This record gives sequence, C-alpha cells and structure tokens, in this order.
Amino acid sequence: VGYGVEMELDFAVTENLVLSGGFGYNKTEINDATLSVPGGPLVTILDPLDANGFAILDGNPFQHAPEWTANFEFDYTHPLASGNELYLFSDWKFKGETNDFLYENIEYTTDTQYEGGLKFGYRNIDRNYSIGFFGRNITDEDNAIGGIDFANNTGYVNEPRVYGVEASYSF
Repeated sequence: VGYGVEMELDFAVTENLVLSGGFGYNKTEINDATLSVPGGPLVTILDPLDANGFAILDGNPFQHAPEWTANFEFDYTHPLASGNELYLFSDWKFKGETNDFLYENIEYTTDTQYEGGLKFGYRNIDRNYSIGFFGRNITDEDNAIGGIDFANNTGYVNEPRVYGVEASYSF
C-alpha cells in the first residue's frame, strides 16, 4: 500500500529573485503477513524472523522510499547597465530515513541526508554566451545511496564535492 502528496512552490520575490521549494510525503507499507525474504549474511536484521530464518516483511516500508523529501532553490540575477547580467543560483535537497532493502537492518538504513549546490557567473545576453563557476555537494556530505547484500556488504555513496567552470554559447 502506498500513498502520498507532493507540493511545489515558486515565489518571485522580485523581478530578479525567485525562491522555489518542494516537499513530499510518502507513506508506504508492505501488507503481507506471509511474505519473507532471506537477509544478507553480514547484516543485522531488525525484522522478526520466520522458521526458516527469513525476515518477515509485513509492515515494512517500500525499498528506497523515504517518508519525506524536500528541496529548496534560490535564483538571483543582477542586471548590468550593458543589458547583461550576473547570476547566483543555489539548490538543496533533503530526504528522510530510507531503507535500502525490503527487510529492515542496521547497516543499510540511512538517516536523513542532504546535499547542496552553488553556481555563479556572467551572462552576455547580446552575444548569447555565459561563463560561470559551480560546486556540487558543496558541504562534502558522504551519503550512502544504496547497497548490495551479498556476502561482502557492498554499499555505494554519492559523488564527492566537485568544483568547476562552465561555459555555454547559444546559436
């Protein structure tokens, strides 16, 4: 069983400043008292076990389905006398506790996570080009985003902090 709601809001504070945000609530639950699966050999299973030692999934949330998500964006442009502009943009995303597997366990249940980005630069409106600087995962968060429960407890994480330069030309 699953249901939820999502909301998004864009608010033009001024002609040059736009704030955007979103929030999602997601309620998921496995409703099957007979459904069970074997857990990985190296994880600490939190669910009750059946006679075969399999994790009973009844009542668990869906895999990779956080109960809530949120995002926030800030977009500001500063017009120059020449008709061109400077820009500043930042985006942030958040997600609540998430189970990576159908069975609940200590090793692959992630706590609330967040990640943010930042861009700033110059746009030449007349000549259709822009140049700027960007950063992704600017707080250098280490967020587990998934796993494989074979015999080796393999997990994978988000990208590390990245900075760079971007340029574009439109024709």
